Amino acid sequence: MKRFAKILCALLAAILPLGAFAACGGAASDVLYVLSFKPEYDEIFEEVNQIFLDEHPEMSSVDYRTVDTNNYNSVFTSRIQSGYLDVFTSEVTYMMQGSNNYMEPLEHRDYMGDVADEYLTLGSFYDPSEGGEPELLTMPIERVANVVYYNKDIFEEYEQEVPTTWDEFCTLCEYFNFKANEPEKEKSKIESPIIFGARSEWPAMTILNSVVADVIGINQPDFFDEIVNYDTNTNIRFNNANWVEVFERTQQIGTDYVDSDIYGLDYSFAATYFSIGNTTNNSWYPMMIDGTWVNSQITAEFEVGAFALPAVSDPTNAEGKKNLSVKTGATLSVFNRSNKKDAAQDYIEIFFRDEIYQKFVDFAKTPSVKETVKQTDTLVNSIFDENKYTFVEAYDSRMPRYFPLVSASEAVALMKGQITAQTVADTLQNQVELNKVDWQEYTQLSHTKS
Repeated sequence: MKRFAKILCALLAAILPLGAFAACGGAASDVLYVLSFKPEYDEIFEEVNQIFLDEHPEMSSVDYRTVDTNNYNSVFTSRIQSGYLDVFTSEVTYMMQGSNNYMEPLEHRDYMGDVADEYLTLGSFYDPSEGGEPELLTMPIERVANVVYYNKDIFEEYEQEVPTTWDEFCTLCEYFNFKANEPEKEKSKIESPIIFGARSEWPAMTILNSVVADVIGINQPDFFDEIVNYDTNTNIRFNNANWVEVFERTQQIGTDYVDSDIYGLDYSFAATYFSIGNTTNNSWYPMMIDGTWVNSQITAEFEVGAFALPAVSDPTNAEGKKNLSVKTGATLSVFNRSNKKDAAQDYIEIFFRDEIYQKFVDFAKTPSVKETVKQTDTLVNSIFDENKYTFVEAYDSRMPRYFPLVSASEAVALMKGQITAQTVADTLQNQVELNKVDWQEYTQLSHTKS
């Protein structure tokens, strides 16, 4: 019976607000509660958990929970209400969108001296209406990018090159469409040009972000600055030719180059199917559009390459490079109502010790945020090559708080051809106008005072 009570309390702690499980006694003072939306990193966190307990004998355990991205917000909210929270994964985007209200400023620790300034800046929050100084609220652990992964063996077998323009990309996809319908007996069978985890919906934003980085980044590079510097004379238009083109090209990828069966594929299976193919049909997907957070899940025996999706006829920007859609990725934060704030900050410090963080960088295949830890993976370094790419913050992570966005479900409906590009553009424009009073006061939120 006691075992059942423990299980029941654990379940209630994960899903219900405080008061619904008061009989369980509330959050224990000798337990550190850690919540993450990165189950793929469990192995690293479990090592951090053990080191933390070895160095904190006063603590009986680390209650470490991982929740999939789709359910994280609801569980995070219940943990905030219940108090069963000390350390949590977040993102810079979440901080700028409101989770700063739950973040404890991180005290300066020695390890921060090894973290590149750009990441310390990205983890900082500044509201000019409140004055004061920027506060470091969350510590980035990775940088991620939206890319097209490709099977180098298939490309070589079919004598295809990496596309550098939108027309070349479309021609490549149409070529693999043709080969999927008219297979060659002596060559690997093609299932569909592109695979991604469409059933989970949010991966569709990877495609949208990639297209925005090129179409808006090249044709209308000042667009996002105009939003940040918004005043009553600013004319923000999402139903102009550039944004309609963004939605049209996103739709074209979904309707023309993605097999309809993909829309039933959960995100967690996309990397597997790309790595080993469709074993039922003994066929392959030459390309996968995804974020680099999937790097650790790609288990292919063939050589994998990656490139930024070219969405315009000339993707070379003013710097003579190509745009690459990026975001900061996961971060670590301390809950500001935790009664174990010092211990929580110790936990984060352990994660950033060189020997632990090196294991994380190697496992996650991410660029290092620390100058004392290096990434040696060839694929990762080729993606995050500053000589080749200009890093452009992803569309859905750079808008002000309460600013209307195309939702993941809308992006999927667009890609399925269920709604038109013009409808998406017009709907978004209407929302921007109707909600102006809500978002315009947050355009000045920043990471620095300047």
